[in-house]
Amino acid sequence: MAVIIALQAGAMLIYNHFSSEQNLNDGTSFMMGMVGAAFLVIGQIMGLGFLRSVYEEADISRSPFELILMGRRFFWRIVGFSILLAAASIIISYFTFELLRQFGFVNLEFIEAPLWLNQLYFTPAAVILLKPTLFIPAFVVVVNCRLFESFGYLKKCRLLNAKDLIILFVIAWGLSFVQAFLPEFTLSAPVYQYFLHAFFAGLSVILTFAISLGAVLFIGGMVSANQGEQVTGPVE
Repeated sequence: MAVIIALQAGAMLIYNHFSSEQNLNDGTSFMMGMVGAAFLVIGQIMGLGFLRSVYEEADISRSPFELILMGRRFFWRIVGFSILLAAASIIISYFTFELLRQFGFVNLEFIEAPLWLNQLYFTPAAVILLKPTLFIPAFVVVVNCRLFESFGYLKKCRLLNAKDLIILFVIAWGLSFVQAFLPEFTLSAPVYQYFLHAFFAGLSVILTFAISLGAVLFIGGMVSANQGEQVTGPVE
């Protein structure tokens, strides 16, 4: 699990540095992008494998290679869901932003808003999409169903029955607001800023992973309690 957290936190740090540094040449930018993408993909696949292994056999540890073999079955479905979620979030956030601008609260273009304001007008989208955000990936991992089938299973679970997950999500969202006010992460930054960004990146990944794990355990418990009801066949 430490490897998974390190990979995903590393990808976040590289992204933060890449988005803040203005003096990188094309070759360096390309290499940083490739390394960050590799960290993110491998960390995501291993994370999915870990979540599945916890659901199947919580007392058995697996090697990173075994986690990759387990997690790759779910990876593209999670990528597909992430694309749908991002699209829905952007649409809802854009309308939120336009509403705020119509009432005179902001006087910027959508793409010009600072990071903290981005978080603000993405908040309604996060609330509206909270249930699928929490449970769709968990259904994919636990039930091993097709992506669009998982949307049909949302009606089988109540969000208010997962209050601990809601609390963790609120904490993680609040942390993202704090991160929005961190100083830019550049090569010329003081050493303490490196540790500061690394701390918040690690904490963010741990919180996100805790939410994913809690959602898998929640859906796993629900599925186990309804084993007599046919849910779906596995996707190979």
